[in-house]
Amino acid sequence: MGVSRLSSARWLLLCLACAHNGSLLIEARKASYIQSDLPQCALHLYRHLSKTGGTTLRFIFDKQVAMGEWEYPLIYGFKQPEWADLLKRFETAVAGWEANTRPGPRVLVEVRGNWPSNWPAEHFSDVVLPDVLRLKAAHPKCHITTSFLMRDPVPQYLSFYNYYIKKKQTEVAKPGDRGSEPPGTAAWGADAAEWASNVKDMQVRELLGTKCTPLMRAAGFAVKWEGPVAVRVGPRAVPRQCDVTPPDLLQ
Repeated sequence: MGVSRLSSARWLLLCLACAHNGSLLIEARKASYIQSDLPQCALHLYRHLSKTGGTTLRFIFDKQVAMGEWEYPLIYGFKQPEWADLLKRFETAVAGWEANTRPGPRVLVEVRGNWPSNWPAEHFSDVVLPDVLRLKAAHPKCHITTSFLMRDPVPQYLSFYNYYIKKKQTEVAKPGDRGSEPPGTAAWGADAAEWASNVKDMQVRELLGTKCTPLMRAAGFAVKWEGPVAVRVGPRAVPRQCDVTPPDLLQ
């Protein structure tokens, strides 16, 4: 299995380099020659931020599971009971490994906070991460780690815009549409720059999980209807609690 581990590690690093437009290529080349044995006991929690290469990393996780080396037991939008059940099963398995009665568990967990539940993202800092830190303190011989990827803001914003927002700007409102977020430039902005002007600190807001992350995919401008035409009123008000403040960065 040593060859497969080395190959998958190199593949992961090089795929991430591609996902980040080559920004990680130099470090990937350096790190791709580092080989280490699989840990006997491990839990790795990955905090997935939008458009930072996370889907590529999920694909790599799936490959590790297919090779039989790791478990990947939760969907990324898991709910609190599912998380609690995983913790219970993991600690039972670790206890067996510590008592030399069974092999140690190796578990991968992704926190995305999307379908079907936003729970893991909204409670990442007050529940999920503290739970992981507690496990790490309770089982120092088990390899318990966390990670997240961040991307240069300009390509990250452009990738998010092209994937989620651009189609909203170019769609045509249906007859009789009177909603507050009609397709078109009135509500969604004329281009990437105008859209981005109303969406601040995307990666940090999503990482914190409590900074109105769903608004990142919402229309940035308020509209009123004049007959069949949506007319822009001005920027949509964003609640103050959505702002990232210096104390947030100390969490």
